[in-house]
Amino acid sequence: MWRWPGHQERPRDRSLSVAHSNRNPRAAKILLLLNAGSAVTVLAYQGHASGNGPGFPDMRVPMGCYIAGLVLGVFAFATMYLTQLFRFNEILKG
Repeated sequence: MWRWPGHQERPRDRSLSVAHSNRNPRAAKILLLLNAGSAVTVLAYQGHASGNGPGFPDMRVPMGCYIAGLVLGVFAFATMYLTQLFRFNEILKG
């Protein structure tokens, strides 16, 4: 790897870097956005299926998947928040 003459690489301590962990909420936001899209899809399917015939399809599996995704998304946000809070407190303590 090429470096400027006289340039010395500073050691990095990524274990307590709060800025390094800011990439994680973006992924969780995308997952919750996809989960919101699945809610719209399930509701649209229910509306279409209820108006097109006497029988109503079994929605236990799709609703179970939706609720599981919602719970896991909220759990991911909560753990990310708590992790960043604890890491920030470690930085303040020294």
